Amino acid sequence: MSKISVITGGFGGMGADTAKLVGKYSDVVLIDEYEPREKETVEMLQDLGIKVKTHIADVADRAAIRKIAQETAASGEIVNVVHTAGYSPHMVQADRLFEVNLTGTIIVTEEFFSVLGQGSNLINFASMAAHFMPPSPDVDALIDDYLLKGAYDTMMAAFKERAANVPPADRGGPTGMAYTLSKYFVIRYSKANALRFGKKGIRINSLSPGSYLTFMRSFEQQSSDRIIGNAPIPRYGTREEIAATAAYLCEAAYITGSDILADGGVIAGRMFPQIM
Repeated sequence: MSKISVITGGFGGMGADTAKLVGKYSDVVLIDEYEPREKETVEMLQDLGIKVKTHIADVADRAAIRKIAQETAASGEIVNVVHTAGYSPHMVQADRLFEVNLTGTIIVTEEFFSVLGQGSNLINFASMAAHFMPPSPDVDALIDDYLLKGAYDTMMAAFKERAANVPPADRGGPTGMAYTLSKYFVIRYSKANALRFGKKGIRINSLSPGSYLTFMRSFEQQSSDRIIGNAPIPRYGTREEIAATAAYLCEAAYITGSDILADGGVIAGRMFPQIM
């Protein structure tokens, strides 16, 4: 039975470059809704000798993701699910951002959990932005009520209200807050799944990239330039660097329930007193 790595957002920079690495030992299934990049990504991977299959699908479409998960599991052993799909604040409105970044993460995680077997691994991409969140007991309580009691509608209504009340010039406005909340959720949600996944012999982690040279960066150029200007590593990360981190997590058999912050030291430099 063939080994398979599933990558959402697989036609984009982070997803495609991760596919190049995990494709050294597995077939690759790519899920993405941005069809214009499909052909070049497939050709690039095939030129490397990687067997690849693609699905055009929205990660927020539960029926579509369920079908893909079940069909993929029937065709081989899924060893990795790398969920990179998501929007940045200047790409879509807040409601769509929540739908893809937050709800899409739940859907991908739940639908693939049902088909993953012992020794497999799931990585949810979060963001450096989540680490800028100050301590927020009210946000934690909303997430935990969803995790423990299923209070999804209450959580989403509160998140959307919180985002809508942010002035346009403050912290990226409503979409900036929606992005931060959604990625904060991804980290807490992934950690909360560690024991449940562990009982099936599956690992789950989140990965929080900082500013990287990807398609998404073009939408966030000004804010990203400011952020990296005074970072300990004062440059953008490359697609190859974040892909190498994701590929490491795929093989790091003793890491689960963790968030890996790969941001060039931005959070350390900004959130902690620095020795000069």
